[in-house]
Amino acid sequence: MKHIPSPALVSKLKELLAQERAITVQQIEHLEEIDRRKCYFDYGHNSLWDFMIQELGLSSGSAQRRKDAMHLTRDEPSVKANLLDGSLTLTNAAKVQAFRRRTAKQHDARDLVNQIAHLTQDDCTRKLFTISPEALPQERLRVIAPQARELRVVVSDALHHKLERIKGLLAHAKPNASYAELLEHLADQELSRLERRRGMNGESGSNANQNQVRADNCTSMTATGSPQAISDATDLDANAQFTATVAASATGSGPPADLPSLEPVTQTRLKQVARPAPRTNAPSPSPLTSARTIPLPAGRRVHLPRELQRQVWSEASGKCQLCSSTYQLEIDHIVPISEGGANTRDNLRLLCRNHNQMPRLNLDPWEAFAEFA
Repeated sequence: MKHIPSPALVSKLKELLAQERAITVQQIEHLEEIDRRKCYFDYGHNSLWDFMIQELGLSSGSAQRRKDAMHLTRDEPSVKANLLDGSLTLTNAAKVQAFRRRTAKQHDARDLVNQIAHLTQDDCTRKLFTISPEALPQERLRVIAPQARELRVVVSDALHHKLERIKGLLAHAKPNASYAELLEHLADQELSRLERRRGMNGESGSNANQNQVRADNCTSMTATGSPQAISDATDLDANAQFTATVAASATGSGPPADLPSLEPVTQTRLKQVARPAPRTNAPSPSPLTSARTIPLPAGRRVHLPRELQRQVWSEASGKCQLCSSTYQLEIDHIVPISEGGANTRDNLRLLCRNHNQMPRLNLDPWEAFAEFA
């Protein structure tokens, strides 16, 4: 193969593909005749499907495609010419027949084949559902294992885009998350929000297990009389004693004679409670003001203020400033920290992880994109 000239190699491959298409049509014709004769009974099978799976050793998907193509060519024999010239693939032929089956064969087979000729699988699916939206597959849930179910749903392009955006934003915490993992994460978040909103104590998933462990640890410490538990109990008794003493003094039933007998630490705490900090009219600085006014040291890696991070994300529209990707986004220093780069807005940009880890990225963003594109 290494010594075959490229033109000859391509020509031979095209010849083999043509032979493959001819063999596929011959397979369909043989299956049609076997089905007509019902000779699969002679091999101990009750149906053509069982014969294809058990006798011919085809997978369920391969058998289904050939069976659907067989029914399509039986209804419209001229479709065989499309299979031979490659304008109709075996997969798309099966899609057309499945579409006709869901629509009770309301559409002409020849007309459908003409409309989806030379289309890819995805384009073929879109075209068929454009012709008849009611033919979209229905939601399906089936058990595939003792603790696993297969859920099949059809989602809009808008919902798919939202799911991809969420996967990108969660890419650091959940890299390469599957749709099942993403749905479980979203379900846990929404359940937690709804339960808190309704005052429910129910917990689900790993959070419930972690909280149970913490509760068990707290119970164990209290039962064994840990120093912290004993200290808390002493403080509670002292606070109760102080409350009773103050109440007796207010009603004139007794002087506050017990106050000096309290523990010094408890007295100090009570004084702090009794003497709140004086109020000032000067407003406390907001987090936004602090993030803008407090200078961040240059050449040192520090935690960027939340407001500054949001500003970078907002100005980049939540996309990599080099490739517009939304997956694994990171805030990058244009002039690296190791070279004395500043922690200011004009030295920050939003990049995907791939571009953030590339060398020589201290160039202008658009120059770097042109270099590595």
